[in-house]
Amino acid sequence: MTDAVTATALRQLSAERIADEAVGALLTEALLTPKPGLVDASGRRSHPDMTLALLATSAGALRDPLQQCADAARAIPLGLELRAHIGAIGRAGERRMLAATGGVNTHRGALWALGLLSAGVAATENDFEAVDFASRLARLPDTAQSVSRTIRTASTHDCATAPGEPSAKRGPASRTSSTTGCRCCGRAAGAANPPTPPHSMR
Repeated sequence: MTDAVTATALRQLSAERIADEAVGALLTEALLTPKPGLVDASGRRSHPDMTLALLATSAGALRDPLQQCADAARAIPLGLELRAHIGAIGRAGERRMLAATGGVNTHRGALWALGLLSAGVAATENDFEAVDFASRLARLPDTAQSVSRTIRTASTHDCATAPGEPSAKRGPASRTSSTTGCRCCGRAAGAANPPTPPHSMR
């Protein structure tokens, strides 16, 4: 297929078709047999909580989020706004997947990868550009997620977000001191970041 034909084909793909192709890829991968150590037509192997039927249900649940990723990439230029929007779609899509599978993580990684690629296909004219777009989008920080993590970190340490600000839990009497630092998490005065919490903030 020539580049011109590829470009024309990609431009003509609807967001619905892009999502259908992505879901089709998930179903094809699920049916591929043998896959040693993975779920396939010959058995569950190391994933007794998964079946081919469950993988098919999960794939179907991701159709709408993947379509939304494609739609977003055609409406919003590559940048932080698009990255935040794709992140929000992905988190909602993950909840949708878990609801469909009864809490089994079947396609979390696939949703991330195919969401980015769906956006890339929607926004570009050939497969090379689509992969490059997806790669650049993945490297951008998710600003919405960063703010959420900052809030959770401050809540974990019961500390203000900046020296001199009152703690949300303790009120004005618990202001951090410009000379002694944060009373609750031990952050030294002038320190850029609080200590890493004992659990993952992802």
